[in-house]
Amino acid sequence: MKVTHTLHVPAAYLYTKVVDSALYDIKQNTGEQLKPGQLLGYEYQKPMANGKLRARVKITANVINRQYGFQTESSGGTYRINYELQETQDGGVVVTYTEDSHFNSTLREWNQKLMMLLLGHGRKRQLIGMLDAIEKGYTTT
Repeated sequence: MKVTHTLHVPAAYLYTKVVDSALYDIKQNTGEQLKPGQLLGYEYQKPMANGKLRARVKITANVINRQYGFQTESSGGTYRINYELQETQDGGVVVTYTEDSHFNSTLREWNQKLMMLLLGHGRKRQLIGMLDAIEKGYTTT
């Protein structure tokens, strides 16, 4: 899935919001308190939604105010998410969000493709809603 959306906030603000979420997740799962500059290549484990299995999260991209990406590996497969930020001339940012997955079984791979076909539009709307909420939370004071 790929979504490109323009926000009227500085790239630094959006980057901080995305990375703060990652730093919080790391703190909750490892107890470690990192700085944004320490993220690239960092790996940690976290419980899956069902609480029984664990996944390995690895930060795969981190360019301050420009890009943030990570992958989550579990016994079933790998999910990759990436945010690329491009500043606009009017002080805003164009964010390109990409998400993909690869599963260890053909059946799960086909199931994921079917689910994206059926639910992909809703997921895109949800992501845009999240980005718009971040934009609404921005104040210049």
